[in-house]
Amino acid sequence: MIKFFLCFVDDADYSVKMFYTTMKVGIGARVNGNTVIGEMTDMATEYERDGEYGMTNHVHVQIERRGEKPKPVDPSPFFCCEHCNAN
Repeated sequence: MIKFFLCFVDDADYSVKMFYTTMKVGIGARVNGNTVIGEMTDMATEYERDGEYGMTNHVHVQIERRGEKPKPVDPSPFFCCEHCNAN
């Protein structure tokens, strides 16, 4: 049976959904930019068939700007990592 994990983060401007994660903070917790809120789950094993993995482990991030019609937003600028700052 495939397990489905989802984490929500909401504020006044954005709604964020992260799929294939486990929660590391409680519901309603206030966090800052350095807080680990979730961890990627091993979904590859959930899609294993005959010793082959049908999915590469990843986190799916969906960000929408709040408004009358929620508008999808490119999540790239919200993430910071070493290779992002290499240039």
